[in-house]
Amino acid sequence: MFHWRPILRGVIEEFLDCGYLRHGFARVWCGACRSDYLLAFSCKRRYFCPSCHQKRVVLFAECVEQEVLEKVPVREYVVTIAKMLRIFFKHDRKLLGLLSRCF
Repeated sequence: MFHWRPILRGVIEEFLDCGYLRHGFARVWCGACRSDYLLAFSCKRRYFCPSCHQKRVVLFAECVEQEVLEKVPVREYVVTIAKMLRIFFKHDRKLLGLLSRCF
């Protein structure tokens, strides 16, 4: 029988250590301006750590845009509206136009 507790405990411990210099870091140095700073290691726990998850989402989107999608002049996007906000758009259709311009 497989037990999740040891794995989950490790994920939580790594999440708590995420971004702290005392748990490991790299020294980053710029040859052009001769400045350096310390970059703390991250936990790399997607879907658990909001910071690490967002970094991976951005990297994935960039990869999809550069390596998967064709270079075409038109794209189709699907936008969803939260259920609690739909009532406003139901009674005032002009808001849909404003939403599309914002997007």
